[in-house]
Amino acid sequence: MIRKMMFSIIVVLIASMPVLAQDKDMSYRDLEDRQDEIEAMYIDVFEILEAYPEVTYTYVYEDGEVVDVNIEGMIAPKDANRLSLYLIDLKNTQQEIFAAANRMGVYYATETSPEPIMNNTAFYNYIQDNLDYPEIAEDAGVTGTVFVKFVVDEAGNVTYATTSEKIDANSTRVINAMKTAAVEAVEATSGKWEPAEIAGVPVPHYVVLPVQFELDNPITRSMVF
Repeated sequence: MIRKMMFSIIVVLIASMPVLAQDKDMSYRDLEDRQDEIEAMYIDVFEILEAYPEVTYTYVYEDGEVVDVNIEGMIAPKDANRLSLYLIDLKNTQQEIFAAANRMGVYYATETSPEPIMNNTAFYNYIQDNLDYPEIAEDAGVTGTVFVKFVVDEAGNVTYATTSEKIDANSTRVINAMKTAAVEAVEATSGKWEPAEIAGVPVPHYVVLPVQFELDNPITRSMVF
Protein backbone atom coordinates (compact mmCIF):
# COMPACT_ATOMS: atom_id res chain seq x y z
CA MET A 1 0.00 0.00 0.00
CA ILE A 2 1.32 3.46 -0.90
CA ARG A 3 1.65 5.65 2.17
CA LYS A 4 1.31 9.40 1.86
CA MET A 5 0.60 12.02 4.49
CA MET A 6 -0.84 15.49 4.34
CA PHE A 7 -0.69 18.22 6.89
CA SER A 8 -1.80 21.82 7.12
CA ILE A 9 -1.66 24.59 9.67
CA ILE A 10 -4.32 26.55 11.46
CA VAL A 11 -2.82 28.99 13.90
CA VAL A 12 -5.18 30.73 16.31
CA LEU A 13 -4.14 34.30 15.64
CA ILE A 14 -5.29 37.78 14.76
CA ALA A 15 -2.95 38.70 11.91
CA SER A 16 -3.08 42.14 10.25
CA MET A 17 -5.90 43.32 12.49
CA PRO A 18 -6.20 46.79 14.08
CA VAL A 19 -5.43 46.81 17.80
CA LEU A 20 -8.67 47.18 19.74
CA ALA A 21 -9.33 47.48 23.45
CA GLN A 22 -10.30 44.24 25.15
CA ASP A 23 -13.37 43.85 27.33
CA LYS A 24 -11.98 44.46 30.82
CA ASP A 25 -15.07 42.90 32.41
CA MET A 26 -14.73 39.58 30.56
CA SER A 27 -14.28 36.69 32.99
CA TYR A 28 -11.89 33.82 32.44
CA ARG A 29 -14.90 31.60 31.75
CA ASP A 30 -16.20 34.01 29.11
CA LEU A 31 -12.75 34.15 27.53
CA GLU A 32 -12.50 30.37 27.43
CA ASP A 33 -16.00 30.13 25.94
CA ARG A 34 -14.93 32.52 23.16
CA GLN A 35 -11.83 30.41 22.57
CA ASP A 36 -13.98 27.28 22.25
CA GLU A 37 -16.12 29.11 19.68
CA ILE A 38 -13.01 30.14 17.75
CA GLU A 39 -11.65 26.61 17.72
CA ALA A 40 -14.97 25.22 16.43
CA MET A 41 -15.08 27.84 13.67
CA TYR A 42 -11.48 27.07 12.68
CA ILE A 43 -12.38 23.45 12.19
CA ASP A 44 -15.44 24.44 10.12
CA VAL A 45 -13.25 26.68 7.94
CA PHE A 46 -10.61 23.97 7.60
CA GLU A 47 -13.17 21.43 6.40
CA ILE A 48 -14.39 23.79 3.67
CA LEU A 49 -10.91 24.81 2.50
CA GLU A 50 -9.78 21.19 2.51
CA ALA A 51 -12.04 20.65 -0.53
CA TYR A 52 -10.84 23.83 -2.29
CA PRO A 53 -7.02 24.01 -2.06
CA GLU A 54 -6.82 26.83 -4.63
CA VAL A 55 -9.12 29.22 -2.76
CA THR A 56 -7.71 32.51 -1.48
CA TYR A 57 -9.45 35.23 0.51
CA THR A 58 -8.94 38.73 1.89
CA TYR A 59 -10.83 40.60 4.61
CA VAL A 60 -12.69 43.88 4.19
CA TYR A 61 -12.61 46.17 7.25
CA GLU A 62 -14.73 49.13 8.29
CA ASP A 63 -13.81 51.01 11.47
CA GLY A 64 -11.63 48.14 12.59
CA GLU A 65 -14.36 45.51 12.15
CA VAL A 66 -14.51 42.81 9.51
CA VAL A 67 -17.60 43.39 7.34
CA ASP A 68 -16.90 41.18 4.32
CA VAL A 69 -14.53 38.63 2.81
CA ASN A 70 -13.42 38.57 -0.81
CA ILE A 71 -13.10 34.92 -1.86
CA GLU A 72 -11.36 33.88 -5.08
CA GLY A 73 -10.99 30.46 -6.64
CA MET A 74 -13.30 27.66 -7.71
CA ILE A 75 -15.83 27.20 -4.94
CA ALA A 76 -19.53 26.36 -4.89
CA PRO A 77 -21.71 29.40 -4.01
CA LYS A 78 -23.17 27.65 -0.94
CA ASP A 79 -19.71 26.80 0.39
CA ALA A 80 -18.43 30.30 -0.42
CA ASN A 81 -21.28 31.82 1.60
CA ARG A 82 -20.62 29.49 4.55
CA LEU A 83 -16.90 30.22 4.39
CA SER A 84 -17.51 33.98 4.36
CA LEU A 85 -19.81 33.81 7.40
CA TYR A 86 -17.37 31.63 9.35
CA LEU A 87 -14.42 33.89 8.58
CA ILE A 88 -16.29 37.06 9.56
CA ASP A 89 -17.51 35.54 12.81
CA LEU A 90 -14.03 34.19 13.47
CA LYS A 91 -12.25 37.53 13.15
CA ASN A 92 -14.87 39.47 15.07
CA THR A 93 -14.82 36.94 17.91
CA GLN A 94 -11.04 37.24 18.02
CA GLN A 95 -11.38 41.00 18.30
CA GLU A 96 -13.46 40.54 21.44
CA ILE A 97 -10.57 38.76 23.21
CA PHE A 98 -7.65 40.68 21.75
CA ALA A 99 -4.66 40.79 24.15
CA ALA A 100 -6.60 38.92 26.83
CA ALA A 101 -4.90 35.99 28.60
CA ASN A 102 -6.60 33.00 30.17
CA ARG A 103 -6.00 31.86 33.74
CA MET A 104 -2.80 30.09 32.57
CA GLY A 105 -1.46 33.29 31.03
CA VAL A 106 -1.99 32.04 27.47
CA TYR A 107 -3.26 34.37 24.73
CA TYR A 108 -5.56 33.61 21.79
CA ALA A 109 -5.31 36.88 19.83
CA THR A 110 -2.23 39.12 19.77
CA GLU A 111 -0.45 41.74 17.66
CA THR A 112 1.77 39.12 16.03
CA SER A 113 1.17 35.39 15.86
CA PRO A 114 3.40 32.36 16.42
CA GLU A 115 5.06 31.39 13.16
CA PRO A 116 7.53 28.65 12.20
CA ILE A 117 11.05 30.01 11.83
CA MET A 118 11.34 28.20 8.49
CA ASN A 119 9.22 28.81 5.40
CA ASN A 120 5.99 26.90 4.86
CA THR A 121 7.51 24.36 2.47
CA ALA A 122 10.41 23.59 4.79
CA PHE A 123 8.07 23.39 7.77
CA TYR A 124 5.76 21.02 5.92
CA ASN A 125 8.71 18.82 4.99
CA TYR A 126 9.94 18.84 8.58
CA ILE A 127 6.53 17.75 9.88
CA GLN A 128 6.30 15.07 7.19
CA ASP A 129 9.76 13.75 8.06
CA ASN A 130 8.72 13.43 11.70
CA LEU A 131 5.23 12.04 11.10
CA ASP A 132 4.97 8.26 11.17
CA TYR A 133 1.75 6.78 9.82
CA PRO A 134 1.02 4.08 12.41
CA GLU A 135 1.26 0.65 10.83
CA ILE A 136 -1.92 -0.43 12.61
CA ALA A 137 -3.82 2.44 10.94
CA GLU A 138 -2.19 1.97 7.55
CA ASP A 139 -2.94 -1.75 7.49
CA ALA A 140 -6.59 -1.04 8.35
CA GLY A 141 -6.83 1.69 5.69
CA VAL A 142 -7.79 4.30 8.28
CA THR A 143 -7.46 7.96 7.30
CA GLY A 144 -8.51 11.18 8.99
CA THR A 145 -7.44 14.37 10.71
CA VAL A 146 -5.92 14.86 14.14
CA PHE A 147 -6.19 18.43 15.44
CA VAL A 148 -3.15 19.01 17.64
CA LYS A 149 -3.81 21.86 20.09
CA PHE A 150 -0.82 23.33 21.88
CA VAL A 151 0.88 26.44 23.21
CA VAL A 152 3.92 28.11 21.68
CA ASP A 153 5.62 29.69 24.69
CA GLU A 154 7.76 32.82 24.94
CA ALA A 155 10.85 30.92 23.79
CA GLY A 156 9.17 29.31 20.78
CA ASN A 157 8.79 25.92 22.44
CA VAL A 158 5.78 23.63 22.02
CA THR A 159 4.01 22.91 25.32
CA TYR A 160 0.72 21.49 26.63
CA ALA A 161 -0.10 19.50 23.48
CA THR A 162 -3.54 17.86 23.38
CA THR A 163 -5.71 16.54 20.54
CA SER A 164 -9.14 16.11 19.09
CA GLU A 165 -9.81 14.18 15.92
CA LYS A 166 -12.07 13.42 12.98
CA ILE A 167 -11.25 9.79 12.27
CA ASP A 168 -13.75 7.16 11.16
CA ALA A 169 -12.49 4.09 12.99
CA ASN A 170 -14.05 1.69 15.46
CA SER A 171 -10.74 0.93 17.14
CA THR A 172 -9.65 3.17 20.00
CA ARG A 173 -6.20 1.67 19.62
CA VAL A 174 -5.94 2.89 16.02
CA ILE A 175 -7.19 6.38 16.89
CA ASN A 176 -4.83 6.69 19.84
CA ALA A 177 -1.90 5.59 17.68
CA MET A 178 -2.69 8.30 15.12
CA LYS A 179 -3.10 10.92 17.85
CA THR A 180 0.24 9.96 19.36
CA ALA A 181 1.98 10.14 15.97
CA ALA A 182 0.51 13.59 15.28
CA VAL A 183 1.52 14.95 18.69
CA GLU A 184 5.06 13.60 18.33
CA ALA A 185 5.42 15.25 14.91
CA VAL A 186 4.26 18.59 16.31
CA GLU A 187 6.43 18.32 19.42
CA ALA A 188 9.42 17.81 17.11
CA THR A 189 8.92 21.45 16.03
CA SER A 190 9.56 22.72 19.57
CA GLY A 191 12.07 25.55 19.48
CA LYS A 192 11.41 26.14 15.80
CA TRP A 193 8.74 28.83 16.28
CA GLU A 194 8.84 32.60 16.52
CA PRO A 195 6.61 33.40 19.51
CA ALA A 196 3.65 35.76 19.45
CA GLU A 197 4.24 39.29 20.69
CA ILE A 198 2.32 42.08 22.40
CA ALA A 199 4.04 45.49 22.32
CA GLY A 200 7.25 43.74 21.29
CA VAL A 201 7.19 41.34 24.26
CA PRO A 202 7.02 37.55 23.53
CA VAL A 203 3.95 35.86 25.02
CA PRO A 204 2.58 32.29 25.05
CA HIS A 205 -0.05 31.72 22.37
CA TYR A 206 -2.56 28.94 21.64
CA VAL A 207 -2.23 27.11 18.31
CA VAL A 208 -4.33 24.54 16.44
CA LEU A 209 -2.56 22.46 13.82
CA PRO A 210 -4.50 19.86 11.80
CA VAL A 211 -2.39 16.85 10.87
CA GLN A 212 -4.02 14.73 8.17
CA PHE A 213 -3.38 11.08 7.47
CA GLU A 214 -4.15 10.15 3.85
CA LEU A 215 -3.10 7.00 2.02
CA ASP A 216 -3.32 8.26 -1.56
CA ASN A 217 -3.36 11.50 -3.53
CA PRO A 218 -2.89 14.03 -0.76
CA ILE A 219 -3.43 17.76 -1.27
CA THR A 220 -0.88 19.79 0.63
CA ARG A 221 -1.85 23.22 1.85
CA SER A 222 -0.64 25.47 4.62
CA MET A 223 -3.27 27.67 6.24
CA VAL A 224 -2.55 30.45 8.68
CA PHE A 225 -5.43 32.64 9.84
